[in-house]
Amino acid sequence: MNEGKKFEQDFIQSVPKDEQAGRIMELEKALKKIANPIPYMRKEAESSGCALDGIMAIRLSEDPHYYREIAQKAIDALLEGKEE
Repeated sequence: MNEGKKFEQDFIQSVPKDEQAGRIMELEKALKKIANPIPYMRKEAESSGCALDGIMAIRLSEDPHYYREIAQKAIDALLEGKEE
């Protein structure tokens, strides 16, 4: 069984139906962060009282580990029932 199918089965079995839509919306937010990272980076910087460094933003946007971290946090939150 591939990982995607296993994840889907685990999700369906472990998450009550009435909670699935909300958790999927959180996953959608993470996908939007991955698809368009600069506005997300800007928001994160502003929320911590910093300005976004353009060169660092470009470097992060070219780093696959950055995207993997966003995705992993979303998956973990999805399975644990936490909102990100």
